[in-house]
Amino acid sequence: MEDQEEKLELQRAREFGDIINDTFVFIKQNFGPLMRAYITICGFFLVAQIAVEIVSKLRDLDDGSAGSPFNASYWWSLLFTIVTASAITITIYSYMALYREKGKVAPTVTEVWGYFRYFFVRVFGAHIVVTLCIIAGFVMCVFPGIYLTPILALVVPIMIMENASLNYSFNYSFRLIKENWWFIFGLLIIIFIIYYAGLALVVLPGTIISGGAEWVSGMKFNSSEIIVESVSMGIARIFYVVPCIAMALAYFSLSDQKHGTSLINRIQALGKNPLSDDRSSEQY
Repeated sequence: MEDQEEKLELQRAREFGDIINDTFVFIKQNFGPLMRAYITICGFFLVAQIAVEIVSKLRDLDDGSAGSPFNASYWWSLLFTIVTASAITITIYSYMALYREKGKVAPTVTEVWGYFRYFFVRVFGAHIVVTLCIIAGFVMCVFPGIYLTPILALVVPIMIMENASLNYSFNYSFRLIKENWWFIFGLLIIIFIIYYAGLALVVLPGTIISGGAEWVSGMKFNSSEIIVESVSMGIARIFYVVPCIAMALAYFSLSDQKHGTSLINRIQALGKNPLSDDRSSEQY
């Protein structure tokens, strides 16, 4: 009988390709409990966001103000988008924090929910600040926004993994990125290409069906398109776990390179477990 696959170690240095590969290894090894936590905790927020988007877009369609920032529905939709993004990131990072603390054991939904409640207000506020900083950066000749994006991508993982304040997370992110900006920037590009490819797999079929129905009937089904698009986008947000996990692994990697945390932990563990002295499969 083959040995079970060894559980992924989060806190260790990784190369560029290792982060991408280990992102999918982590999802594969934790798919069941991770999806239970995602659906149970984030499900309400996803349904609420879908409902708000549908109502907002249908109202905009009726009064001809689609996408205008000068109506309440636009701001309600934006608010629920940030809330939902916060819920997803907190759930994923809380799961990973507990997984690490429990020694590579999958946490329960109840445990993840406890972390979620503790971090929600703090991370929601951080998401607003991060979003405003990136928007301001892009307004200022685009380049500041591009420069800030990799740095700010690590703020929330740091907040949750280290139970840190927003100020500390900002400063520590800057220190980690100092000599690794291109590393994180390239990682973000690759990961979001994968993310948007996943979105397309879910969203495109509905769009094609709606467009085909319009072409066959010769009628415009604006309301149907809005509903299909909103529901498809809500379902497709499950792919957001990919960039979340990748950024967490990037944080663990850069932090380990800076402080040698994983090596220190291994040295401290020597002798505590007689079975752990068999190191034939790993070199130091």
